[in-house]
Order: sequence, then structure tokens, then C-alpha cells
Amino acid sequence: MDTKYLGNQVQLIAEPIAQALDLDLLEIACQGKGAGSVVRITLDKDGGVGIRDCEQFHQSLRRALEVADPMLFACRLEVSSPGVDRPLKNLKDYQRVVGKVIQVKIQDSEGGQQQVIGRLSALTEIGVTLSVRTGKQQKTHEVELFWDCITEAKQQVEF
Repeated sequence: MDTKYLGNQVQLIAEPIAQALDLDLLEIACQGKGAGSVVRITLDKDGGVGIRDCEQFHQSLRRALEVADPMLFACRLEVSSPGVDRPLKNLKDYQRVVGKVIQVKIQDSEGGQQQVIGRLSALTEIGVTLSVRTGKQQKTHEVELFWDCITEAKQQVEF
């Protein structure tokens, strides 16, 4: 069984379970073949995913896979939270971190990359707005970044 097929089959079974548990299924990654296959599932939810969430999802999915297809049941499941420094990939990821400090890499007009760190204050159809502190006095100003220019973004850990 190839990894793409395995991932698709697991996703079909995992999506309704995640929804029932009020979890977001972020990613399914598969490695290996046959009984040695490993399926890594990343979950999230508002307020973050705890170990009990992962355990409950794992147990529910394991039972569902056993009933649906014994070959799927043979794979090893790993369920986890995304971690704080996970890349922001879609609008829902950005919505989760409004008000938090993020690091954004952008493509500049000359083809180079720049990095901007600031508090995500707004999302629009055309991009994001960050509150950025600059200078010795740490004066705050708003910076708008267009979606087309953003190459990478992730939440920063605040202390």
C-alpha cells in the first residue's frame, strides 16, 4: 500500500473523528510500507491540544481503523500537537495567532528575503498587519505585508 493511498484512507476516517472531538486535523504524514508504515497525525484546536486530546483521538481512530480495514490497523499511529513554532500555512493558522508575535519572511522586490517580527494585529484579503517595534525607544508602528510576498511565517515564543 503506497503512502499516498494510506494517507487518503486514514484522512477519510480521521476527519469525522477529529470533528466530533472538536479538533482540527492539520496534517497526515505517512512513511514506510506495509506493517512497518508510520502515520503521523498533527491536531490542533482553539486553546491548544493537550495529551488527553491526542490520546482520545488516537484511541478512537485506532478502533475505527480496525473496523474499516485491517491493513490500515497494522500501521503505527503517532498523534501530536503542532508545537508553537509550526509554520503558519493557511488562513485558519493565522486566525489562531491574531494578537500573538509572529516572524514573517517576505520576498522583496529585488528577489531577496527579509524578516519581519511583530504582533499580528489584523488579517485582510490582501495580507496581514503587524505591530512592529523599532528604534531605541521601541516605538510601535503598523506594517502591512501582502500574502503574495510572504514565503514563510511562524509564531514566536513569548517570555
